[in-house]
Order: sequence, then structure tokens, then C-alpha cells
Amino acid sequence: MAFFVFVIFLIFVIMTFILYKYILDIYKSFKPIKKKKVNIILFIISAFLFIGSVLLIFNSKIGGVLSIFLIYVIMMYFFISIIDLFLKKNKIWKKVYLFIPLLFSLLFTSYGLYNMKNIVKTEYTVYGDKLNNDYKAILLSDLHYGVSLNDNELKKYCDEISKLNPDFVFLGGDIVDERTSGEEMKSAINILSSINSKYGIYYIYGNHDKNMYSNNKTFTPEELERTIRDNNIIILEEDKKYINDDVILIGRGYDVRKNLDEIISDEDSSFYSILIDHVPLEYKSNREKGINLELSGHTHNGQIFPLGLMQKLYNLIASDDDKTDSEINNIHNLSDLVYGIYQKDDFTAIVTSGIGGWAIPIRTESRSEYVVINIKSKK
Repeated sequence: MAFFVFVIFLIFVIMTFILYKYILDIYKSFKPIKKKKVNIILFIISAFLFIGSVLLIFNSKIGGVLSIFLIYVIMMYFFISIIDLFLKKNKIWKKVYLFIPLLFSLLFTSYGLYNMKNIVKTEYTVYGDKLNNDYKAILLSDLHYGVSLNDNELKKYCDEISKLNPDFVFLGGDIVDERTSGEEMKSAINILSSINSKYGIYYIYGNHDKNMYSNNKTFTPEELERTIRDNNIIILEEDKKYINDDVILIGRGYDVRKNLDEIISDEDSSFYSILIDHVPLEYKSNREKGINLELSGHTHNGQIFPLGLMQKLYNLIASDDDKTDSEINNIHNLSDLVYGIYQKDDFTAIVTSGIGGWAIPIRTESRSEYVVINIKSKK
């Protein structure tokens, strides 16, 4: 833990010095610098801007947006400084290169604000030998209500989903979080309950839903559970539900966790099994136990570039066969799949980037989405 804190502190120091160097270069381009006092003042400004804005990310959307903007400025300045080594004698380059980080970061951050709210429909089709019927499922995850969407915007997408006539709607976790007020929580659940679904709406808890990361809770887990049930939404937490004579729905918990063998039995192997787990994990063991379709969220596909790219490089996409049993069964691992669809034998996994985002209303990596899964019989 101490090493992790040291690495984070070192990164903050390096990025602060890069920002200081950039502000200093901008200052020099307008006015020759001679006094040491100016250097000190500019360094203090740099440290306050970067470290202060990063700390504000936990309490302020504006602070979060400023943090992302400054991080992109630092990244872009570092990149163009390398290019400058080769083009420093070019007169046009010397006049414009210092303004490239500001312009790029402004445009990219603005794109992130727009992209967060521009929600798209993503559609997949899967097939099952055990199915007697065709089904349409909706996966809606990681709303983090209060960060990006308001009541009217959420109602618009719920109405859009209702028109698709889904058989199931899965709320895949982190629908609310520690920033969601009690009133917002009740409003979000109420609006989501308005979606028309033939076989019901199912709620699977994520790591944020129950306010586990806040000391100042605006609602309790009990209040959340009562609100969900009062709106006729079915909570699937370490539980299962049979649909017709060919589908079984299995919901996993986050803080409550059993062995899958305690939830399903040998008799369930004749059903097409859909497992909904907020975190995309345990692919190898779930596949071996006969799960046909696993649906998850949690990763946000990085949300802020380049986090998604880093996740994918770390995970090497569903490399579950190379993991030990302890790694496979550790719920706090990063994930088995960062985004998209993974198929092996009769097992399919789908991970959504989410319909919202955590903390900051910015998405510079991938799109905000809800997912439509067409589940078709091979018979």
C-alpha cells in the first residue's frame, strides 16, 4: 500500500512539473522572464491548478472537468515537446506549437462532455441450443444517477427502450452511487420501473449502489432495497429465477457472494442460463459450470482515455485460461473482459461501457450506451 501511495505521489509531482514547464513557456512567449520570484509564483500556480483540481474531482463536477482538461494539457505538452526536438527550427511551428495542447485539450474535453450524454443503442445477437423461444434482453448498467442524466433525459431513454418490447431488462449495477441523493435515488428507480418488459426488470447490485464508499450516506442499503421492491423491480442477489421452460436467470451480488454451485443445481443444466454479474469475472469457472451468457458492466471501458487502453493492455482480453483459480474467483480483480463480446464454445460474455459514468460527466473513451441482446433459438 505504501508503495502504491508513493507511485501516485511521484506521478503527481512529475505531472505538476510538466504543467509548470508549460505555463513557464507560455509566459516566456509573451514576456521575457528574469526574476526568480516569477518562477516560484508560476510553480505555485501550477501545483494549485493540478493537485487542487484533482482533489476537487471527489466533490465537484467542475473540478473534475478541470482535472481532465489539465491532464490532457500535460499529456499533449509532453508529446509535442518530443516533436519540438525535431521541428524547433521551423518558424511556423515555433509560433503555434505552445497553443496546440490548449486547443487539443479544450476540443477533447468538450467532446467528452457531449459524448457522455449522447447515448447510443448497441446490439448483439447470440444463439442457444437449449432455447425453445427467442428473447430480447436489455442491459443497462453504470448509470451513476446524478452525474450526467437528469429525470427528463432518463425518461426519454426508458421510453425508447420500452418501444423495443424487451422480454427482460437487466439493471446491471451502479445505477446509483455515493453522490446520488436520496431523492435522486427514488426518482431514478421510479423512472426505470416504467420500462415495459414482458418478464420483468431485474436489479443486480454493483460496488457503488449500497453507498459503501461514503461516510455521509444520503440513503441506506435498506432504503434502496425498499425503493426497488416498491417499484416492482426484482432484486437478483445470489438468487435465480426460471422463465418459461427454457431460461434461468442468475444474479450475482458484489458484497454478498456464494459459490455458484450453491445457487444452481444439476437440474438447471437443461435451461439456457443467463448470469448477470456487475463485474466481468469468473469466465473460466462459469463456462465450465454451464453458464451460456454472462452480462456485466463496471469497467466503463475506461471512460477517460487512455484508461480503457491501459485496461486492455493489462488484461489481454479474457485471458482467463492463463489465470489461477484464486485469480479467477477474486471479485476485486480488474476484469476478464473490458468491453464488447467474448465467445468460447457455448459461452458468451458481453460487457457494456454503461449508460452513464462515475464522478465526472466526461467520456473520452468509447460511447455511453444501453445494450440490446437478441437471444435466438437454434431450433
